Amino acid sequence: MTRKRSVPALVIATGTLALALSSCGATSVASKLVALSKDSPRDTSPSKQVTVSCPKGRFALGGGAHLHFPGEPGGTVPLAITQSRPDPDESARPTGWVAAGNATKLYTSSWGIEVHVVCSG
Repeated sequence: MTRKRSVPALVIATGTLALALSSCGATSVASKLVALSKDSPRDTSPSKQVTVSCPKGRFALGGGAHLHFPGEPGGTVPLAITQSRPDPDESARPTGWVAAGNATKLYTSSWGIEVHVVCSG
């Protein structure tokens, strides 16, 4: 499920970009920014990959990912984000963001990956 969502890091980046664009007189571009995110299923699969796409006619300015897992804050788990990149890779105008993660050792708890993209048009 793709959803529009307030993501603190993306909101800060979007706000900073909007401020920079508005100071250059480019407020029409700043008003078209869209932040989207998409979750993988939260289960015990050893690897996951998620792609979130920009709306038609828009392109990805940036993105990222984070992991969801049970546990204590500051604790360690054998999970890693193995890629986080524009999609398609090496495109001059990427239309989304893809990220993947995996368990680096046996991990029996449910976990997931959430991918974010900031799009403009």
